[in-house]
Amino acid sequence: MSLKKEIFNKISIPKNKNDFLSIIRQELTGSYKLRSDLWRHEIYLELIFDLVNFSLSKGFREEQLLACSDLFENSIDLIRKPPFKLINLVDYLTDNLKKLSPLLNDQNLKRFIDFLEETILTHFNLYKFVFCFEKDDNTISENKIFYSPNKDSYETNFVAKPYNVWLYDQKINLFDKKEEEIKLKFQYKREQLLNAEENATQLINFVKNDAFGEEKPLDDETMKKMIDHFSNPTLKITKQILEIDLEEVCYKIENLRKKQSFINSEEHQQKGKEAVSVTPKTKKK
Repeated sequence: MSLKKEIFNKISIPKNKNDFLSIIRQELTGSYKLRSDLWRHEIYLELIFDLVNFSLSKGFREEQLLACSDLFENSIDLIRKPPFKLINLVDYLTDNLKKLSPLLNDQNLKRFIDFLEETILTHFNLYKFVFCFEKDDNTISENKIFYSPNKDSYETNFVAKPYNVWLYDQKINLFDKKEEEIKLKFQYKREQLLNAEENATQLINFVKNDAFGEEKPLDDETMKKMIDHFSNPTLKITKQILEIDLEEVCYKIENLRKKQSFINSEEHQQKGKEAVSVTPKTKKK
């Protein structure tokens, strides 16, 4: 299943969501062994709709949208594989986003990265559960391991709770600090390159306007070659700045992914504890 040019031509004209889903449902049809396969496919189609709707609203060209869709769909296929983890997805996206960068302008590349961050990166565990784990035809089951506090140590657990909160806050602060470090690190790199670019530009202007005074000892063609020679560093620096911008975004995505994964894990554990914990009134009885 893949969003190809023929399908894009049918859905690129503005339609409501139901019409859109009806078209791609006919074009992107899988084989269903269980009823659960059907609703998985419907969720998949909803994701494709979100991507297309997002891309069209941001003014993506046809070839840009299809390339982004191909990367997004391949990412979903990888998520379906049980051994595939979030860190593997980050590595995969990082490598392929670099390949996409010549096709997308810098602004659209960052927009697409934002879309990935808000969907399959932030909610990786959810999509992993939906698309990967086998489910019974009629029921959905999930193994849960809950922490059940020892009844004899209730007061001890109660006293320890502020420490857990403190530990949680410290972990969140570390993620926030890491994000600030990433920002400062790449800001420093960017400033160094901008300074180098400014120096190179000043050198070009000096060679062009002031180096030889009013009398130019070189003919125009030779002067042009010299200026082109001194211009090469500025072109390389511009490319390096774009690469740094992309690298910074990828680092931020990975840090955000770890932070969100930690938050989700803590919330899941807390809900499990609340579900099985004994209330104080019950203990006094």
